[in-house]
Amino acid sequence: MRPHHDHTVKRWVVGASRAEVALVLLVLGILGMVILAFVSLNRERPKEAACSMNVKRLTLAFQNYTAQQAAYPACGRLGEELPQDWLHWQPGRRIEQSALAPWLGEISSRTMACPRDLDTRHRQFQFSYTMNMHLHLAAVAGRQPAATVVVFEEEHPNDGACLPGHPSDRLTARHTHGRSHAGFADGSVRLVREDEVVK
Repeated sequence: MRPHHDHTVKRWVVGASRAEVALVLLVLGILGMVILAFVSLNRERPKEAACSMNVKRLTLAFQNYTAQQAAYPACGRLGEELPQDWLHWQPGRRIEQSALAPWLGEISSRTMACPRDLDTRHRQFQFSYTMNMHLHLAAVAGRQPAATVVVFEEEHPNDGACLPGHPSDRLTARHTHGRSHAGFADGSVRLVREDEVVK
């Protein structure tokens, strides 16, 4: 007697519905965006750190100058060139003769411009940092160092002076959460927004 074989074959249909495929693609897209944002953030952090170091160097130079002279340097305003300008940037002047030069060591586009400021070559003032012009107009005494901004990143600098709060002298918003590096009279450097600057 021959054994009986069941020739019935169970067939399973393997596949995914359109909704499942769409869900997988959506998850992969979100994952890709998260990875891209993380890589981009890690690429920008060294630039932000370099900018912070530039502002720190300038802030310390301002502190040293003020300690020696008992006054702030002149603000380097276009059309008002003075020997004590913090930065001799105008045509025909030597940057090495800037008032802060003895405390800066190196003054160049590398140390005076934020790596994220891509517009410096197209401006007459080819640097990112400007001096708070209010300092040149008032005495050092009586100011609160931790609240007094000395130097910061201007959005569209056209000379070495900036009046915080003036419509044409706005702080940049190129860094984390739309903020700007600012150096204070006490030597600290912080990321600030336009409305956080004390004149």
